[in-house]
Amino acid sequence: MQRTITLFLILIMSTLLNAATNWAVVVMGDITTFVPYKTSTQPPVPESDNSILLSLGKAQSGVADRGTYSYYKMYAHAGERIHIDLYNQDANGNLYVKVGSKASKESYDCKSENGGKTHSAENDSCSLLVDKDSFVYIAVHAPSYGCFNNVQHTVMVYKGDYGVKGPYEVSKYDSGNTRSYYPKNLDKSPIVIFLPGWFDNTFDTLVRHDKLLRHIASQGYTVITKLAGTTMDEHFNVDFSDVLNLISDHSSDLDTKRVGVIGWSHGGGLSFSMMRELVNAGYGTKGRFIMPIEPMFAIGMNQQYMHQLNNINFVMMRFESLEEDPRTNFVEYKLLDGENIDKNYINLEKHEHDYLKNVPKPFSKPMDALMAYTLKDDQDAHDIALEGAGKENPKNVETPLDTGSYGTSCATSNYWANHNVESVVNDIDYCAEVY
Repeated sequence: MQRTITLFLILIMSTLLNAATNWAVVVMGDITTFVPYKTSTQPPVPESDNSILLSLGKAQSGVADRGTYSYYKMYAHAGERIHIDLYNQDANGNLYVKVGSKASKESYDCKSENGGKTHSAENDSCSLLVDKDSFVYIAVHAPSYGCFNNVQHTVMVYKGDYGVKGPYEVSKYDSGNTRSYYPKNLDKSPIVIFLPGWFDNTFDTLVRHDKLLRHIASQGYTVITKLAGTTMDEHFNVDFSDVLNLISDHSSDLDTKRVGVIGWSHGGGLSFSMMRELVNAGYGTKGRFIMPIEPMFAIGMNQQYMHQLNNINFVMMRFESLEEDPRTNFVEYKLLDGENIDKNYINLEKHEHDYLKNVPKPFSKPMDALMAYTLKDDQDAHDIALEGAGKENPKNVETPLDTGSYGTSCATSNYWANHNVESVVNDIDYCAEVY
């Protein structure tokens, strides 16, 4: 019996010799044998090609001949955010990046921020979030046109940050007055509702947010946006049944337990009511956030409704423009004080009210971190989005000017009266000096 066991173990060992290089000694009574074990994960051996292997943070110089590519590659792990710089060029050149297979002009995961082309003596760059352990291929292309014979260049790869493009290809879907952007080849994606501004009442005007919404979807979220109304009554309509019906109809493809709302200007004012509807529908039980950007008054909300919103991560963002009275936002920030509210107030100086269209930087960094922490349980993202302000006294807030100094006054009763919208007057004093 012992001889049989010994022969059996030897057979197993000889079979596995080619499958592992690390062995542990195992003693079974008076029988000694070996079993394979794994060490820490190592990058695979690069496939045999003409790509130059890069090291993180180290520059590599090269020359791409006219009409050809110079290829580079670096091994990256899932969840890493990386940034590729191409600089010191002597001629026009194109930068292409691909995860898992060689980059080419026809195939890339991350096109350069300059649209794939640079101009003479200019730099180029590209950022992405890696979704799997794989080689990242980088191609520098020297076009066949122009007066230069080659492209002298230097490539450097380093770790990126929140605010970079994600790894997913994005598709678009229109239904009624809603438009959705969703990541391809992802079974279940968390939901981000984006509520646009006052004049975004057609798909033609909504296109100015296209880059932002694609940026969000590329990170693995389904973005649903709802067109603004065309009349005063429609602008202050808090009926979100079209959005809720869309979520219900496609619930098999969505992670309804994780939801967030981003709203800009008029849409920021609607973001509180939108979240209230999502909560009432039972969505967001594992994570929910609100991010109003340059918001109006909390449309459709009174003090009671604001206090009743619970279990929410909240980031108020302002661009310090002179169009909106900041006291309006101070009051909204103060009233959102329910259970398990983690919140922050971020003020970006010297930017106009419509700065949102200039995506994705710099506001996309805390936005991406807020989404990653809330919807993907990324603990590293918490402090970037939510640390430092405290629940009561936000840092870096503006000093409110006189009410009359702003294009949109905090005096709600006068504002509603001037616009004949008596139905939305509530019990919130937006001119209160709360800080």
